[in-house]
Parts: sequence; C-alpha cells; structure tokens
Amino acid sequence: MVDEPEKGNKMKDIYYATLTSKGQITVPRAVREALAVYTGDRVEFTVEEGLVAVKGISTDIEDLFGKFKPVPGADLTDFDAIRRNAWEEAIGDKYGRVAEE
Repeated sequence: MVDEPEKGNKMKDIYYATLTSKGQITVPRAVREALAVYTGDRVEFTVEEGLVAVKGISTDIEDLFGKFKPVPGADLTDFDAIRRNAWEEAIGDKYGRVAEE
C-alpha cells in the first residue's frame, strides 16, 4: 500500500510505502519519476548515520558489452537490419514475424 505524500512542507514531499513479508516495497510513482527509473532498472541505496539515500542507476553502454550475440553474416553498419533482426529474435515468435518493408 502506498500513501499520498504529506503536504505543507514546501521543501520536500514525504511518501510512505509498506514493507511486505518478502522485504519488498512499491516505490511510489512520483518517486520513480523523480529517480527516472523504470521496470527492470536498478537503484542504489546509500546508508549513512541512519539516513538512506536512493539513487537511480543508469546503464552505461559499456555495461552492455558482451550481453548480445552477434547476428551471423550481418553487416554491422546496417543498423536497420540489426534492429529488425533483434526485433524478430526477441518477440517475432511470440507476436508473429515482422513483415518486410
């Protein structure tokens, strides 16, 4: 359960969330938007003197190195073909093949 922020303090909004038995919380939408985090993104928690700071972590392009397998015979300069092949591999079987343009 997520409660609305307390109003009245012009410097900050305070949001509340309830901890589940699994140690999880739902981050309020306004907080997710302020952190610019989305489904699957990572967050960093820093604990200092009893206070916790939360920071959204951006994925650096270098973090993606080696995460994707190359397409055999693909021209790596043809980005439209690379995008089309990735689309077909990722969801083509689930939603049907992408029609050739």
